[in-house]
This record gives sequence, structure tokens and C-alpha cells, in this order.
Amino acid sequence: MATSFLLPEVDAAVASCIDETHVQQFLKQGLLIIRNVMGAEELEALRRDTADLITKIHTSQYAQDDHKEDYLFQNDRSTDRRIPFRVEHVVDKLPSVKALLGHPYILRAVQKIQGRNFIPTCDSLVFKSEGNGAAVRWHRDCGSRYVNGAPLIDIGFYLDAASVAAGNCLWVVPGSNQWPDSLAGMMISHLTDQGKGFKTDGAVPVELGPGDCLFHNVLLVHGSPACQSPLRRTIYLEFRPAETELELGPHVPEFVFLKQKVLRASVAHRVTTSYGKEEDPFVYDSDLTVVEAGSSCSTVDQSVETAHQDGSAAGCLSENQNVQFRLPAAQYWKGKFSPKQLIY
Repeated sequence: MATSFLLPEVDAAVASCIDETHVQQFLKQGLLIIRNVMGAEELEALRRDTADLITKIHTSQYAQDDHKEDYLFQNDRSTDRRIPFRVEHVVDKLPSVKALLGHPYILRAVQKIQGRNFIPTCDSLVFKSEGNGAAVRWHRDCGSRYVNGAPLIDIGFYLDAASVAAGNCLWVVPGSNQWPDSLAGMMISHLTDQGKGFKTDGAVPVELGPGDCLFHNVLLVHGSPACQSPLRRTIYLEFRPAETELELGPHVPEFVFLKQKVLRASVAHRVTTSYGKEEDPFVYDSDLTVVEAGSSCSTVDQSVETAHQDGSAAGCLSENQNVQFRLPAAQYWKGKFSPKQLIY
């Protein structure tokens, strides 16, 4: 039986940023809903780009991609078919997602929670195909050994409606981000019925509309069942304090500074879009900045200011100048790479 619980939320159409009350709600409960964070034009761009990408998968065109390992599938036990459900590195693949990473409201909210030295880490598209949506098992996003009490954030941007009625929404266990590993493990084992199903005892559904997003702590226990609903797409962007990444990994220090470049270039890219050029761009003032030799920039955000003034992405840290948007974990891992080390 699902638990009745009032989830914390804020409306981006009303509030210019989250406040300290929202920060404390996120830290305590492990989640925060932000309504209406994407406008109609941005939402349409994201829907168009992701629809084209999903069509590429269903028509097997993805096999021609230089990085076909970025496309993930699950095996459907009832039909013995592979069901596509996830694509990695979508900031690199889709211009609209690159612009989304530079969203000023989102970055201000992340900064309030994590401080000025935050970095983006992982990015992906997770989707439930129409009529045959794959389950996402109950889990935590990473192991606690990479957290050490820091508020690591995964943000899900919803391009389609998710509801209990449709059977396609995310379910969460509020407050489980504060649990020890042993208790979280017991809960996950119970909710998965020893790997045989998907229970919702003690969990709460998160119903979201197109344009909404969900901040969740990476240690929050969450999952979603298999379904036969209409298409449901979610873009995920993860953020971590740079200090935590430098201390605990799992990536090498170079990864932090490369991701800083990705973030600045994404902010510069956003102001070239029709919906981003009217915004006040986010100013990323991390004090862990490394300026490359030979750079003509006098400040870390000169490229953003240049782009905002002339409508181009020109600048010393622009999106097309020495910025690599696809940074596979295996290439920047401390020690021997194993994705399973990240999952609790």
C-alpha cells in the first residue's frame, strides 16, 4: 500500500528561485518538485529532439552511431525482446539538452543546495516506450561511499505527463536519503520482492506534468514499474559538489575541470537560443576554476557575457572551442572501472 505524503514543491512561474525552506525540505526528505521550469518553446525543442532520438533507436539507426554503447536496453521476459529505455551522454547528442544544462533557474537552485563549486556529472534520457515501458528497479543512484553526507542531486526533467493512473510515474521513499546502507538495502529488497516484482509499500508516487522537474538526492530509494502507458520521457542531469568529487571520486581530478568547461559552454549555448536569449544567464563563479594557458578571458564568465551581447556562442570557453561534452566514466575513473561500484 502506498503511503500518503505531501511532497515539497515550488512553482518556477511564481518564485524566481528556491528559498532556504525548500533547501531544508530537500535535505530532509531527499526530493523537491519544481513546477513549470520549462516554457512551451523549450519543451517543444526537447520533445522534438528526443522523439528523433527514440525513432533512431526503434529503427535500429543507432547502430551507426560511433558510440552505440550509449544506448541501453532491458530484456522483456514475457516476449524475449529487448526494450530500449535509456540513452547516455545526451548533452553531447542533443542541442536542446545542452541548452537545458545552462538553465539559470536550475543552476541557481543547485548552487543554493550545493554551493558555488558544483559540477554536472552524468546526463541521460530515460524513457518508457508507448505500450511497452521498461521498469526501473528500486535503487539508489550511487553508493554512499561517494557521498559522505554531501547533497548530491539528480534532476529529472519531464517532457510528458507521469501519473498513477497511467502507471508510469516514479515512486519514492521520502527521507530514505538519510538511511544507513543496511536499512536502504532491506527496503530495496522488500520493494523488489526479492527481485520478482515492484511493490509500493511505504512509498509515495510523484505525479508530474510536462515542463516540471524533480530534484532528488542520489541516495533516495526510488523506482518505477513497467507499464503500457503513452510515451514518457525524462531527461536526467546529475550535479555534485566539486569538493566531494575531488575527495571521494569516483573520477580523477581532471574530470572536475573538464565538467566545469562543459557547464560554462552550456550556459553560453543557452543564450543563443530563442528562449534563452531573453533570460539573465547564470554566472558560474566557482573558485576552483582553472584557466588554460593562452586564454584571453579575464573572467570565467566572459564567454557567456560575449554570447549574451552579440547573440553568438563566440568566446574563449564557447561550446565549440576545446570543449568535450562526452566524458565517459571509464576514461576518467580512479582505478579499475566498474559501473556497478556506483550502484548501491
